[in-house]
Amino acid sequence: MNLENGDVRNDLEVGASTSEDDQEQMHGLSAAHRGYVYQDVATAYLLAKAIVDGTESVTVDHKEYGGDLFDDLTVRREGRVVRRQFKSSANIDKQFEVEAIKTKTSDLRIDDIVQCFLKAGSDPADEYRICTTWAVPSDEDVATLLSPRDAEPTFETYPTKLYRLNIQEIWPEDGKLRWKLRNPTPFQRQDLVTFCDRLIIELECPQITLDFSSPGPLQVLLRDFLDDRIGAGRYPNREIRPEEAAVRLTYRASLARAKQESLDPNTVLRDLGLRTDFGRVTQKFPVIPGHLVSRGDTLRELRQRVFAEKTVVLVGPPGSGKSWVLTPFAEECAKSGMLVVRHYCYLEPGDALRERRITSDVLFGNLVAELVEADPTLHAHQFPRFSAGPSELERLLRTARSKQPHRNVLLIVDGLDHVERVLVEASDVAPAEAQIVEELASLELPDGVCLLVGSQPGEHLTPLTGNAAPLQLQGWNEEETCQLARQLGTLEVVAEVFDDNEIDSYLQALHTRCGGNPLYTTYLCQETRSALQSGGAKGPMQVIEEAPPYDEHLRGYYQYLVGSEMPDVVASILAYVDFAVSEDELTEICPEVSTQLSELLTRLAPVVRDVTGQGGLRVYHESFRRFILEALAAHPVHRDAVLTKISDWLLSRGFPADARAYRYLLVYMFRRSRHQDILRLVDADFVSRSLERGYPADAILNNIGLAAKAAAAVFDWPALCRLTEVRKSIETCFQEKLDFEIYAKTLLAVDGPAALVNQLLFEGKPTRSRDEGLIACSICDDAGVTPPWREYLELDGPTGLHERQAAALADFHGRARLSTVEHITDRVSSWMQHASNAPAWYMRGVLARLASLHGADTLQTLAQSPNLPSRALLYVHLAMAEIMRDSDGPEDPAAYANKAGQFAVDVVEAFECVQLGADPTNLAAHCPDIREVTNQLRGLSYPDEQKTHEWIAAIGLSAYLDSESLVAIRDSIEIEGWYTAWLRFAISVSLAFANENENLVLREKAVCEALANIANEKSPFRGSPRACDLYSIRDEIAVVWKTAISMLQSPGALSDGLNYLSEIASSTTTYLRGSPGGPLTMDALVALGEMFLNPENVSSAIMKLIEEQTRMVETGLYEIQARLEMKLTAAYIVAGRHSEAQVRWQRACQCLCAYGFRKDITVFELVNSLPSLIDCDSNRARLCISDLHIPVESLDERTDGSETDTALVHWHEM
Repeated sequence: MNLENGDVRNDLEVGASTSEDDQEQMHGLSAAHRGYVYQDVATAYLLAKAIVDGTESVTVDHKEYGGDLFDDLTVRREGRVVRRQFKSSANIDKQFEVEAIKTKTSDLRIDDIVQCFLKAGSDPADEYRICTTWAVPSDEDVATLLSPRDAEPTFETYPTKLYRLNIQEIWPEDGKLRWKLRNPTPFQRQDLVTFCDRLIIELECPQITLDFSSPGPLQVLLRDFLDDRIGAGRYPNREIRPEEAAVRLTYRASLARAKQESLDPNTVLRDLGLRTDFGRVTQKFPVIPGHLVSRGDTLRELRQRVFAEKTVVLVGPPGSGKSWVLTPFAEECAKSGMLVVRHYCYLEPGDALRERRITSDVLFGNLVAELVEADPTLHAHQFPRFSAGPSELERLLRTARSKQPHRNVLLIVDGLDHVERVLVEASDVAPAEAQIVEELASLELPDGVCLLVGSQPGEHLTPLTGNAAPLQLQGWNEEETCQLARQLGTLEVVAEVFDDNEIDSYLQALHTRCGGNPLYTTYLCQETRSALQSGGAKGPMQVIEEAPPYDEHLRGYYQYLVGSEMPDVVASILAYVDFAVSEDELTEICPEVSTQLSELLTRLAPVVRDVTGQGGLRVYHESFRRFILEALAAHPVHRDAVLTKISDWLLSRGFPADARAYRYLLVYMFRRSRHQDILRLVDADFVSRSLERGYPADAILNNIGLAAKAAAAVFDWPALCRLTEVRKSIETCFQEKLDFEIYAKTLLAVDGPAALVNQLLFEGKPTRSRDEGLIACSICDDAGVTPPWREYLELDGPTGLHERQAAALADFHGRARLSTVEHITDRVSSWMQHASNAPAWYMRGVLARLASLHGADTLQTLAQSPNLPSRALLYVHLAMAEIMRDSDGPEDPAAYANKAGQFAVDVVEAFECVQLGADPTNLAAHCPDIREVTNQLRGLSYPDEQKTHEWIAAIGLSAYLDSESLVAIRDSIEIEGWYTAWLRFAISVSLAFANENENLVLREKAVCEALANIANEKSPFRGSPRACDLYSIRDEIAVVWKTAISMLQSPGALSDGLNYLSEIASSTTTYLRGSPGGPLTMDALVALGEMFLNPENVSSAIMKLIEEQTRMVETGLYEIQARLEMKLTAAYIVAGRHSEAQVRWQRACQCLCAYGFRKDITVFELVNSLPSLIDCDSNRARLCISDLHIPVESLDERTDGSETDTALVHWHEM
């Protein structure tokens, strides 16, 4: 323990009881600590189980009242509450003994556990369970105390033994309790009977070891559950091995124990870092609905073949319209009630995910995800729950058919011919990863399931077709060609120069020339339209006549457009760029063709499309790009010159500042074998510099992957090692350290809202996940710029409310922004009529956002809505009162607050109404007996969040109603530690706040005196509960700090108040494995200072506070330093100190990428290499040992010590 400078560091341990047999030391841990480990592993198992069995929440190590003996775990599931207590022994021969319930040996004495049950009053748990490793007793006298009980075991597949207490043996119906207790029997026999109906004693629970590398049975169960039932170690979570997930979840359980947390499955999944989307990738085939031509005959033939056969393969040459057939067919089948799921192996040129789409992993990820999305009830039958592969797909298909035998399932896989072509160019995909055809051919499809495949013909289809003939897509007839020409707008243009007969002749010639191929038809239609609209010499018939006849791969037409054997530089550039370019950018890339560019682009117009949302021009169809690249293969000098022009242009745009340069420069450098140039750009701080610019993880990873390939190509092993570590920092940042909302707000402050908006899309497509994008959109919208709301609202992603407060409110923000005021007001009104269970924060957030976007009149409209429940009316009127309070208008918020008071149902709601101006006397009935509820809080051994929340409201209301009595209650509280000092402080703050008519100076004096008094209580460990045990009521404590500081208006009083708060934070903050905790952490203190920070009031006291708190964490955990560095960055921006803000922003991003908080063993890669280095070069080794001293020593404060606590010892041994 370090008590220097008031900094208290203590590894706190709170937890399970352990029997006296376990007092031996095990691997340096006491038996009590071994009991904690057992509890943590068992908790981890039940947290894992919660993910799949419908559990709503798991509460860890939380006493609900004094004398609560079943506090280890409380599980809420399907309306039932099960409370567990774990008892473990390292002695595998230890049996259940009568002393367990007869004496206090194991804290299970019969009178104590019955009293525990009785104290629950009218709300007991449905089940109380003692889970223990003790064996079934061999002593017959003891065995008679137990009777077998039929119940679900805690640990699936493990043969535990379940019993009830034999009441007749313990307390005969006509006799007395078997044992004489120290005190008179405090309960009746019926109480024991009632309790034992709910009690289960589970014996022979699985053991643990203290070494996860040599796990015990329970750890094996946990590992296997994470593997078999959840999917750790399987795609898309292969990087999280089941063993690693087990350790990670056990650690999370230990944190929950220390913090007495309640966890739900979503929180557990988030903390495990598991992907829950099955590894799907976005896929939206770029079909323009207005260009689709219905092919009735082909659709009818498909209907006949599908489900008559298990596999149907639709083949056709390039551009024959396979996807144009499959898209409407899929929609038709879905409308008829079938389950339809799709995977596209290819979408369009420039698709950033084209290499991933050809992998078997993504194939099954998309199919499984779409299947579960189409029928969410299937998810409950999906095991492993979040993995995707052939066996998972087959299992889901069987389930889907058995659940609804009359509902067929259609699997569509389009673009199989692209797999081999993309694989040739793919540098990150091994052939074994792209065995899509073989995987599909080996699927065992149940009856009623059909696989429909679209592809160009070829031998690659043999595993699927065998000897069966595929369905050949026939060429279009003349009517279909005419319809396409009309939908493309070509006939409208032709009609301006031709009469009806000439139009018919044109269409006949068009159809003949194109051979019924829709792609060629599209090209010639576009060429016709371009020729006529440009006023050129060519007429419609001349366009047709000069075009070459149709050939299967359109090589003749492409050669006709290009002209010479070697493609010109513009065509070459368009074929090689993986992104859209404007005409101006083409001129920048290739200045020498500026005078000819218009002519060249006119010639290429049929095969190029203008995608304005993506930045300009790009190739229309992959077949043209492929034609150009094959032609350039015979002209390597020209090809290299083109690549040089593209990469030099990207470099000139700035790396890493320019988004296109960031994503594509290294690609073209690699194609030119400029490996060392790549390694110079991707240096040790590449990730942090990328973060500064706002790039997402996938873009950063792509560049590091290219750099690693460059290093391997030139055998630069030091660079490869460095890049391996740099890559690790991405996971550390994005999965462990990054708070995206704070990050996005800081990025906006540094670069401005327009820059943040630009980072949200690349070539018209989202760059972030749905939640992150919505949060960023909300921040940008509030800053006055228009974000890409629609693109992010259309993304797949989570939609629940739990653990995504900012994202859920941002989701509504976007929908409200894109809706008319009438539409969104009606929707909110309808929702509020049925949203009785919606969290208060969400309902109030919706109302606040609705008013901020569409005005306070919307709330007036809502208030007049019929059938609005009283809870909704309460929040509507509170929202109106808040708006009136914060505006300069003439309306009095009290009127709305009084209306809200009519709907208040408890003291919390009543007090909020009073705070906004309601008459407190009208709400006095909601105020409880203050002395009674205060005494209840004083008597708690553990803090109670709900009771504390209600107590703060109660004393707040009482301060308006009877301040004299409240003063007397405050003065009667004896200070026995920090907690009781805070109770007095909270009452003093309430009294000051209610006395709003008091002189400002006197009011500020009262608040500062209260702060000074609580600052004098410096020990976080004195009293019960201790200051270090108050994590569960941190939000309630924060409310009181905020109320106190809000009353300090003068600069002097504010400065004094902040100084007192700094003292309190310094003296009460404790550390659990490096993580700060307590009633006022650095984060919480800075948040209080930020309340007053704005451009008109940049107080030196506030800046000093934020600077000092940031300085205090410069040797602590990197993620905490990163958060405060970001807050200091934003503060400097507000103060106009931009150069200092930039320095802090860089430091924040460096901290986000720094050494991992837990179980990061990178340091041993250095330490363990020293012996070899000593043998090789002892002089250099000495320098390396010296260089390692500071990094190794810093791990003590920069990490939680897991797996790194011996690093310094190893270093000393060197």
